[in-house]
Amino acid sequence: MKKVKMLTTLADAKRVAFPGSVIEVDEQEATDLVDGGFAELVESEPEVVEGDGEKAAAKKAGSKSA
Repeated sequence: MKKVKMLTTLADAKRVAFPGSVIEVDEQEATDLVDGGFAELVESEPEVVEGDGEKAAAKKAGSKSA
């Protein structure tokens, strides 16, 4: 299985994926989507960021009771 990031909308009997969506497909479908210009191959997992570290630290500091 390969992960691809959709560049266009994909709708078939299995799923609906919008531009920017990362989906997992078999190797042949990944090749077809990339070669057709409908998706790009995702080499690694994108890093998930839970928010801005400075803002989270400031909010935490401000929530302490005196």
